[in-house]
Amino acid sequence: MDPLLEKNIISTRNASELSGYSSDYLARLARSGKIKGEQVGRTWVVDKNSLLTFMEGQGKRKQELARALALDGQNDAARRALLTLRETAPEDVGINLALARLAADGGDVTTASRYYHNALYAPWRDDQAAARRAVRIELVDVLLAHERVAPALSELLVLSANLP
Repeated sequence: MDPLLEKNIISTRNASELSGYSSDYLARLARSGKIKGEQVGRTWVVDKNSLLTFMEGQGKRKQELARALALDGQNDAARRALLTLRETAPEDVGINLALARLAADGGDVTTASRYYHNALYAPWRDDQAAARRAVRIELVDVLLAHERVAPALSELLVLSANLP
């Protein structure tokens, strides 16, 4: 087995969780040489860095790439991928929410609040009212976890005014 591959080797099952691709698709990518991988017995293993590089090249999969990078602890790379996406879709709820969560995980409450608000005040479909309330509750939890009581109370007032 390639020594470089051994350092970053993951099973296709783990790679599937990381990337959102199916194990069969990952094996096909490895067989075709699009990602580094080898078959060990009946199981395929792939190089994690090779997989992340492949995902980065897939424009439509940038948000999944950011999620995978964040799960792998590569928050700066995840943030860069999301900010690139946000340039073309500044009102995208999912992108703003992902940026908010990254900032909150990093302890940057001010930036997290900004992105939470970008998500909350973006256009939502009528059938997503419950999801929108859940995002506001998540913001309240972040604010309270960092002892930002006054802004948390303000968010709770907004929440109470929008209850069904």
